[in-house]
Amino acid sequence: MLKSIVASCLVQAVVVTAACAAGPFGTIRVGAWSGGAYTDDGGGFSHCAAGSDCASGVSLIVGRNANNSWLLGFGKSSIPLHQG
Repeated sequence: MLKSIVASCLVQAVVVTAACAAGPFGTIRVGAWSGGAYTDDGGGFSHCAAGSDCASGVSLIVGRNANNSWLLGFGKSSIPLHQG
């Protein structure tokens, strides 16, 4: 579940700067946190991110992109989202 939340949040953040990112490369796991680095279409660094599930059931994702901007995402599968 965490991987799908991380992927969906990062895809949304990366679409603005790269059409199709690849990765993760250089994955990391520290305690409950896991993440990695991703590349853009040209093979250059796009962003890195790590995420963890909190005790509340909310997933937290923290990242940094090639423009030195921080990425922050939250997710919870039980939150109902309605179109519009």
